[in-house]
Amino acid sequence: MPCETGAVKLRLFSGVATQRVLIPMGALVDLLISMGLVIVTWIGAVGTFYGIGFLVERAIGLAPASPFPFARGWLGICAVLAILQWIHFFSPIAFWVAPVLLVIGLAALLLTLAPPQHSGLRTRDSVRHSLFTIHNSLLLLALVWLANRATGQWLPYDTGFYHASTLEWFVQYPVVPGLANLHGPLALNSVHLLLAAAVDSGFFVRSSHHLVCGIWIVMALAWFLASLRHAKQSA
Repeated sequence: MPCETGAVKLRLFSGVATQRVLIPMGALVDLLISMGLVIVTWIGAVGTFYGIGFLVERAIGLAPASPFPFARGWLGICAVLAILQWIHFFSPIAFWVAPVLLVIGLAALLLTLAPPQHSGLRTRDSVRHSLFTIHNSLLLLALVWLANRATGQWLPYDTGFYHASTLEWFVQYPVVPGLANLHGPLALNSVHLLLAAAVDSGFFVRSSHHLVCGIWIVMALAWFLASLRHAKQSA
């Protein structure tokens, strides 16, 4: 009889038959840690985009684009992608790019979170209340599920066809004129891959496929839930 100590028993149902599968506790712990790192990275990225969007608003004197300021996140994404494009004209997307953007964005985020002095207690109460809403609960559940999916295998065909090699060119060299003459699909890149290159050359070497696509989904989902909350408050 095999030893089942330190394993989690799961029962998979297929029609009327059942099969017991043993998952070692170590593997489960590793999975939970990986999911936690993915979620923390997404939250850090969204905070960075939001903070940089706030700086862009201040710099050009732009009023918030919606009744709730989450639109700053999308403005921040556009600014970050533009910065990456400008950097890549003169330099590869080196290891320092992601940390510098992270520090600037999170520092600006702290400025947006500073409560007004004349209403400090009420602001703290409202922030505490806003953390425990049905919308944020749904967002948290979605984050856990998405993080689980993000730790999976590297499956898309185009990733091996040209995405991975494009990232290597971005990380190793600035813009290379005529690069597509070596391999046609290298001309099919997008700014999305510049962001992936910043992740790959920064904190997470060759791990952008676990992280970057989820950022767009998290941003879109947070925007959707914030829209629902605003619609409910306005009704």
